[in-house]
Amino acid sequence: MRNVRYPFISEDLAELVGIHIGDGHLGSRTHRKEFLFQISGHSVKDKEYCEGFVIPLIKKLFNIEPGRRFKKTERTLEIHVYSKGVFNFLTTTFDLPIGKKKGIRIPRMFFASDGLLKACLRGIIDTDFFFSLDKKHVFLGAWFGEKSLVKDLEKAFSQLGIKAKVYYDRGYLDARTGKYYNRHRIYLSTQRNLSSWYDLIGSHHPLMISRYQCWKTGTAPNI
Repeated sequence: MRNVRYPFISEDLAELVGIHIGDGHLGSRTHRKEFLFQISGHSVKDKEYCEGFVIPLIKKLFNIEPGRRFKKTERTLEIHVYSKGVFNFLTTTFDLPIGKKKGIRIPRMFFASDGLLKACLRGIIDTDFFFSLDKKHVFLGAWFGEKSLVKDLEKAFSQLGIKAKVYYDRGYLDARTGKYYNRHRIYLSTQRNLSSWYDLIGSHHPLMISRYQCWKTGTAPNI
């Protein structure tokens, strides 16, 4: 039997929660006694981040070795933990939704500590944001389906003295399904706010770090 450890609230744990908010999944099939915690990323762009940071982080926090699987057709790397204990710990401690992340929010407790809030934001940004180096418009931003999460992100940035731009209720046509969906955008675009993001929150994602350094030095990214 695995000797799973249940960690105290820490910045490491807050960052893992942020990673889950961005690219995670919690699912259960109780009839088969399966309880899943999973993080997914691009099999190429996120490989170094997932294998060099996310997997060691999970091992450090829970004393458990995550499994991993490559899905070539979808270019996806999946990191998974099958553990009822880990599943229950994450869902009950942080009120994280099971299945679809409907109504997901930044846990309230993180707003009481700038350190925890920064760590959670770092996890979300590293997994769901994109640093665009377009010559006409440099920005760090993302689209989300959950308005509640974007409101929390705007509040979190503001608490740290960073001004984010937000656009709510923007419809778009999904070419794959042929259906219209509603989504919400948040981004940072000024030199001051981008520098504040990196100085205050930072990143553990090699691709994000590389893009930021290219922007600061004025060099073209080789990525």
